[in-house]
Amino acid sequence: MKQSEQAFYSRRELAEMFRVTPQSIIRWEQAGLLTAGHLCSGSVRYSRAEVDRFIAQQTEARPTKRGANAAQQA
Repeated sequence: MKQSEQAFYSRRELAEMFRVTPQSIIRWEQAGLLTAGHLCSGSVRYSRAEVDRFIAQQTEARPTKRGANAAQQA
């Protein structure tokens, strides 16, 4: 199954997807940017819906170059 078709992702899979270290994923979780589900075994999983929400939130938070230039000119 492709990563894009999965319902849940491990910390390592998410790190590979975003091209960051697993430690970055932990920091994002600690900062409240990502919410994880914790399994009885101690494993951590992130739902696809949570990953999609995170991506949308990060996309909204980044101003475009055009938007940044417009803000500077105002």
